[in-house]
Amino acid sequence: MTSETDILHAARWINDPLQREVFLAEVDPTIVRESKRWARAYRIGDYHEDIASEMRAEYLQEMVEGSTDGPFAKDSPTEAAKSLLGTPRIPERARTIARRIAKKQSRQAEIV
Repeated sequence: MTSETDILHAARWINDPLQREVFLAEVDPTIVRESKRWARAYRIGDYHEDIASEMRAEYLQEMVEGSTDGPFAKDSPTEAAKSLLGTPRIPERARTIARRIAKKQSRQAEIV
């Protein structure tokens, strides 16, 4: 059984801005790759940077809020990054954001 102290100890790295940067540096190549992939798939290639930026912001927000779920419960940013990279979470999130942007662009094109 995990005690509250263990959770706070494990999540301590998310409170350190330098450690957050380490985490983002580890996952950023995958974020960029998946953002480009899904932007091309939805024919919004110019928006791949927006997709990547939104994903980074969401992960930072989770860390700021002190999320201790999923990868953020790991003992270090490197372990958290490896954990996240081992799941389909990044591609799924990139796809969701790309689809939302594509729908928005489609609606704007219909109006014009």
